[in-house]
Amino acid sequence: MALVQVDISSYDAYKNATLGNGYDIDGAYGYQCWDYGALLWGNIGRYGHSGVPYAYPYLSTGGTGYAYGIWLARIENATDQFELIFNLSDVKAGDLVILDKGRFTGDVSGHDGFADESYDGSGYMWLVGQNQENPSVQYGHVVTRDRMSVTKFLGAFRFKQWEHPTPPRPYSKSKFPWVIYARKIRERMEGIT
Repeated sequence: MALVQVDISSYDAYKNATLGNGYDIDGAYGYQCWDYGALLWGNIGRYGHSGVPYAYPYLSTGGTGYAYGIWLARIENATDQFELIFNLSDVKAGDLVILDKGRFTGDVSGHDGFADESYDGSGYMWLVGQNQENPSVQYGHVVTRDRMSVTKFLGAFRFKQWEHPTPPRPYSKSKFPWVIYARKIRERMEGIT
């Protein structure tokens, strides 16, 4: 039970630093999906100057105790660090996707995992998260990358630090000497009239 400092400089850095590892942030039920989301929240500006983590990182489940509740508490969880994504078609790689309960028979918890691709309309996505592969209520499972149904999509969180807008194309001067060409046309026109 502990918050571990990981590289959050980009989604790929976060994924590469955590894939195959297990994180139990709250000390309850091993490596659950909530813990993996809480790992990011806990690493966002929550380390002191000595590198020692501050108090318990908080990713609210809206009082439910389950992953689907993360979306119920979306305003509280988004703070100023995240953009809320309401449409599945807008999900991009790096977004924390929240799925409702009822994904399979007996599922009362829902799920959260990071999109590892932009949504393509197929009803499935590659998600990176904990307790996805061979899920266990008692012990959880390490971080894996799995193709999962997203038909129970509730919403997603986009970490603003990972948003990198497409830079504008650099200005390139034309190789054609327009100014000289325009001057020659003007001189000809003046000479004709």
